[in-house]
Amino acid sequence: MASNDDEQDLTIEVVKLDPLVQKAYRDPRSIERILGEELLVPDLALRLGREAEDLVSETITPSIKGAPPTRTATFFASCFIMGTLLGQAYRLLAVPSHGDLDLTDAMVLPLARLPQELRDQIYGYYLEVEQQRARVWDAIQVIYMKALIDGLDPEPGGHYVAAMITLSCGKALSQTPNLQGRGRRWLWYSERCAEPHHVWDWTELKEALLETSKLPRNNTDYKQVLDRYDYKTATLADQYVSKENLDALDAARAHVIEGADDWSAAAMADCFLEPLFSAPEERLAFAVKDEPEPGWPDKAADQGSYWYFS
Repeated sequence: MASNDDEQDLTIEVVKLDPLVQKAYRDPRSIERILGEELLVPDLALRLGREAEDLVSETITPSIKGAPPTRTATFFASCFIMGTLLGQAYRLLAVPSHGDLDLTDAMVLPLARLPQELRDQIYGYYLEVEQQRARVWDAIQVIYMKALIDGLDPEPGGHYVAAMITLSCGKALSQTPNLQGRGRRWLWYSERCAEPHHVWDWTELKEALLETSKLPRNNTDYKQVLDRYDYKTATLADQYVSKENLDALDAARAHVIEGADDWSAAAMADCFLEPLFSAPEERLAFAVKDEPEPGWPDKAADQGSYWYFS
């Protein structure tokens, strides 16, 4: 059993988080049910995108040449939560799929025998779903642009969140007519997109995901990589890539290749979240409290929306 000091080192306190996200931290296996409470709230995508931003954005080039690229189990757990929330939201909004129907025309719905008032209500609901799905895609496509369309820089948060999104809704995305994202060449040091008008589709996104198979598989020990790292001659093959990211990306690639049904949050938690914590007491690292305890600012380093013990 770990000591109190050990437990404290592992504890993550989540404060200043959106209430829906806090619920997901408490019960990650029930993310679909949690999302159902607010699935059609207009600002849902904006809120989730904002919470995910710190996890997928770096102000330095994301490689061993910048800050140490290693991340804690609690960091990857946070990536799991945000990627799964966004992906499951899209999947839920994509079922049932409306195919190529133009929902801007109420006449396309085969409801001619129903009263006009009821037809208008049904049409309004489906249109609301389509609009909300577009909002969620807007939040997702920014993450994909930074993590995959941008290239193979082994940035840990972006790749992991993108993998969780893909497992949650990769099939739904592949079946979305005219799916389009924008932007290419994210400039990490200035936090802007060098080619904001570049348009990409599911085919380009899938190809970018499959390209991650080229990431080095034997560089999971940061200290060993750092010892032999030569800044003048280093290539992608010399970069550190965590085992967590390799496992997540392997699963995401297999998912889109097989075209299998999208994963449930419970199945994803069993496969990715639980293994992050090797001992029962380490589950304390995923504990959530609504408010920080007295003295927290003196004990923890503020990392955006999260408080971590150092």
